[in-house]
Amino acid sequence: YCCRCCCDDHSSYNLIISLQTINLKADYKYMLVNRYIKTLIYHENQITQIYGIYNVFRFIIQTGSILTPALLSIQHIFEGDQPNVIYWVTWIISLIVGLLANYITLFGLDKKYFTYEKSYYLLVSYGWQYMQLSGKYGKPKDDTILPTHDNMFVQFCNDIENLLLKEALSITNSMKDKTGTSTKTPRSKIDKNGNLFKSTKVKSK
Repeated sequence: YCCRCCCDDHSSYNLIISLQTINLKADYKYMLVNRYIKTLIYHENQITQIYGIYNVFRFIIQTGSILTPALLSIQHIFEGDQPNVIYWVTWIISLIVGLLANYITLFGLDKKYFTYEKSYYLLVSYGWQYMQLSGKYGKPKDDTILPTHDNMFVQFCNDIENLLLKEALSITNSMKDKTGTSTKTPRSKIDKNGNLFKSTKVKSK
């Protein structure tokens, strides 16, 4: 019961329950679970882990930024022949704050968190629209055909794959910018049909 209550807050659990009630081919359900549901669970885990690490780092950075000037203001109280404890404590706090701030930028924790969170909510929205046959999955191109889970499955998979491809390109490009990769490298783009291609712009000399 406790495990179920914990899972109720996750969209993957609710979507799995709803998946059992829709009329869909067995092979389609297999692909839906192995691709879509597993991707959704992966995003949930990534958001939880990155969110925890990012918040801990930010909490230490903010706390250390406030403690450093406060400790320096009372440093003169301990001046004398004894080792200045306040000086070394302040130095250690400043070092930790600098390292953690650098790690956030180095590993792109903030960028990854917001990217995964955006993709996660889009995945959830696409999933519920498909389950309910609403939104973009409630209006097929041919108005004479009623929308069903079977004939909307290909469009749903196409939307999911395009979303994951954009997410991967966004994270890759952000990491390239941090490592100082040359901007002359052609960037991958996605056309309106969901096809991947590379730009061929050449700068004039």
